[in-house]
Amino acid sequence: MFARGGSQGEASESFEDSLRNEEREEDHVGGRTRGGSNRGIQATRGSRGSQGRRGSRGGHGTRPTTNEEEQEEDIHQGLSVNPMKLPVNQRRRFSSSSSSPSTSLPWISPLHYIKPVTPELDPPPETSTVQRRPKFITHQSALTMINAERDPQRALQIFNMVSEQRGFSHNHATYSVILHKLAQSKKFKAVDALLRQMSFETCKFHEGVFLNLMTQFAKSSHHERTLEMFFLIQPIVREKPSLKAVSTCLNLVVESGRLDLARKLLVESKRMLDLKPNTCIFNILVKHHMRNGDVDLAFEVVKEMRKCEGSYPNLITYSTLMGGLCKGGRLKDALQLFEEMVSKDQILPDVLTYNVLINGFCQAGKVDRAKR
Repeated sequence: MFARGGSQGEASESFEDSLRNEEREEDHVGGRTRGGSNRGIQATRGSRGSQGRRGSRGGHGTRPTTNEEEQEEDIHQGLSVNPMKLPVNQRRRFSSSSSSPSTSLPWISPLHYIKPVTPELDPPPETSTVQRRPKFITHQSALTMINAERDPQRALQIFNMVSEQRGFSHNHATYSVILHKLAQSKKFKAVDALLRQMSFETCKFHEGVFLNLMTQFAKSSHHERTLEMFFLIQPIVREKPSLKAVSTCLNLVVESGRLDLARKLLVESKRMLDLKPNTCIFNILVKHHMRNGDVDLAFEVVKEMRKCEGSYPNLITYSTLMGGLCKGGRLKDALQLFEEMVSKDQILPDVLTYNVLINGFCQAGKVDRAKR
């Protein structure tokens, strides 16, 4: 029995050497570790085997245990087993099992350690923390914005917003546009506020702003305000009103039938502004008297016109007088005035003058005379 054990031990040692060489080729570090542990296990198992054999020989009624039974008992108890003491079939099955931590370490692919290459994204655009300055609104842009706004209150807000810009001051054009829009919408309180503001402005204004305001006030039947706009020209424009401004204001108040305002205008213009009426102003008065049928008063105005320096009757004056005479049935006086115009004042008639005479004769039923 001992001889057979000796031969079996020599075969085991030769097989152990070949297996150790293979494990060294696969894994140097793991082979050395497993080799050291196996030798320790063999020493332990050898001592246990010798004690078992001694006990079996010295004991009574105890069956001697074999090497294979000891290995199986160690496997069930979870102890490490020396693969050299197992049979060939069990030794191979035990060494190839992946669940045994003593045979080999788990194989880890090097791809696990390779970090995935992610494409580098473009850096976000740098956002400047400095706020961009708002665009400066010029006078032309302000005019466009105010004209495009239909709501007068909104247009006034734009007007005030633009004036808050540093270095910006309104001029004649911007004031003219906003005043026209407000007066057209009958926002007269806002108009008064802007007129007070204009008195402190240093820019140059023109009287055209006030001529427009006169027209808007006259359309709204605010005839006193029409005259007031005339007298505001000098303190705001800083110039005397022109004769055009006088004639415009006079025509508006005369058309409204307010002769008291027309008289006040002429008197104050002569006293305060030292303005002398021109032909246009006299023609307005002539037209008013002829429209009301006051032919004699109209001719009195013409006499005053001839006396005033710088004014004289023109084609409009004669056409207005002839139209009034024809309307009153005084065709003979109209023809006499026509001849006086041509011979005395040497004024040539135009189409308007001939139409006045033709209409007068036709209305009187003298068509043959009209053909001549």
